[in-house]
Amino acid sequence: MVFKRRNNFKKEPHFFLKEPEYLLQYLELIKNEKYWRNSGQYHMAKECDRRAKCLLNRDMTGYLSVEHSEKLVY
Repeated sequence: MVFKRRNNFKKEPHFFLKEPEYLLQYLELIKNEKYWRNSGQYHMAKECDRRAKCLLNRDMTGYLSVEHSEKLVY
């Protein structure tokens, strides 16, 4: 039994290739996340990780919303 493939998927360039300034922001957030995690500031690291994931998912409102550190502790 031979199955025929559908070619409905249209490949488009990644978001970071279209807008390289967001790639720089993403790399900066990853660097900051590693720094904060190694410094023991896990809440700050989690916030950087959340914002980086928002950039990967093209969620600009989530990326632009910043939680301040005093709200992250408890």
